[in-house]
Amino acid sequence: MMIVRLNRIRKNISLTMLGDERVKKGVIIPLNIKEYSLYGTYLITDITHNITSHDEELNISIKRQGI
Repeated sequence: MMIVRLNRIRKNISLTMLGDERVKKGVIIPLNIKEYSLYGTYLITDITHNITSHDEELNISIKRQGI
């Protein structure tokens, strides 16, 4: 989803990844994912933890910081 606000484009991005229970909404994380051109720091705006007996999976929504 693209939102234009004050002549600036903001991107909200959703990702699924292996997780850690310390990752929470409001935390700023650094990313360097070449395949998706995600570089820099991102704010976690929403998160869902899915825990199984084998691993933890995170569904996160992030927003680029400093744009």
